[in-house]
Amino acid sequence: MFYKYYFFIIFMSLKGFIRKFFGNVDRVEEVVKKNVSLEDLPKVLVILKDEVEVEKRKLLEVMRSKVDFFINDLEGRISSLESIDVTKRKEHEKIKAVSSQNLEIYVSLIMRLLQNLREVNSESLESYVRDVSDLINDFTKSSRMPFERATLLIGKELGSVRDFINSFIRDFGGLMRDNNSVLVRSEGVSSLDSLLEDLASIEGEIKNFGLGKDVLLKKISSAENELRVLDGRLSGLRSSGGYVKDMALKSEREKSFSSLNEELRKFKGSVDFKILKKNYHSNKKLFSFVKSYNEGFIEALKSDEGLVFGELLKSSELVSALRVLRERLLSFDKVLVTESDKSEKKILDSIKYLESEIKSVKNEMDVLKKSKDKLIIKKNETLEELSKVCESLGFMLKE
Repeated sequence: MFYKYYFFIIFMSLKGFIRKFFGNVDRVEEVVKKNVSLEDLPKVLVILKDEVEVEKRKLLEVMRSKVDFFINDLEGRISSLESIDVTKRKEHEKIKAVSSQNLEIYVSLIMRLLQNLREVNSESLESYVRDVSDLINDFTKSSRMPFERATLLIGKELGSVRDFINSFIRDFGGLMRDNNSVLVRSEGVSSLDSLLEDLASIEGEIKNFGLGKDVLLKKISSAENELRVLDGRLSGLRSSGGYVKDMALKSEREKSFSSLNEELRKFKGSVDFKILKKNYHSNKKLFSFVKSYNEGFIEALKSDEGLVFGELLKSSELVSALRVLRERLLSFDKVLVTESDKSEKKILDSIKYLESEIKSVKNEMDVLKKSKDKLIIKKNETLEELSKVCESLGFMLKE
């Protein structure tokens, strides 16, 4: 019940708050009536912090004095409880024992409360209020049962002490309630301070994103310049006499290879594979040669080092022709790589690498933009919160 006073909110206008402690009407008009720009907000925050701290220190001193008075006064009242002797009263021994035992418990709880209150050394108003409130609440809960049992015989004396404690609780709660605007204002100033720090951090990150973007754009520009140089080198290479000569050589080679393929096709067409399969059907090894040539003539010829297939044809002319065809075929296994090919490949590899780099950097820029967009949203949300806090503190934030 007592602790709920801490959360009871009563708002005090900022204008009245400043007048109360500074009496400076011009300063009030400057802070309150004018809209405050975001640029000037840190200056206003310094003023508000100073003002709130002054009021909090004053209120903390008042609360400490009230608690000290309560401790000293209650200590004097405890002695009257300790002197109570229920043994001479005309009651059942069991009732006297219960009452006496719970009286001792109640007194010990009061003594512990007083000791704990003396040890409260919180420097901030919020901590002090919380610590005292917690101690009072703990005492109220733990002392309820001992008090009720002790009052079986000594209700009058205990009632007087309890009334005094309850009076302190009401007074302390009233003090908190009447000055809770100080705590509310303090929370507002703390929120304002925190939001300004958040905003500065966000703006710093946005600035860093801008710097990061500049670095990435420079990378792209540099890579594109290199690409233009490489494109020029590639065009120069392909228009050179050496390149034209090498390409003509490769073209002749391709024509020769095409001609060879045609000769191989005709040679295969001249072979009656059906008869060969029939003749060598019973010989698995020879049959496999026939089958491999029928299914893949060129590859079979390449791998037939002993020209076993030629022997199967039983014609010296065909064997001789097959040998020549095989030699010509094997000569094409060696890939013709000219100096022009090497130069062209080197340039094309560099172009491919740069294009990949540009794509990667652009992807990085997309990620950067998305992150920046999120930060801008966060910044706008922070500005909205700042505007609300400023309004709660009694002034408006300029857009």
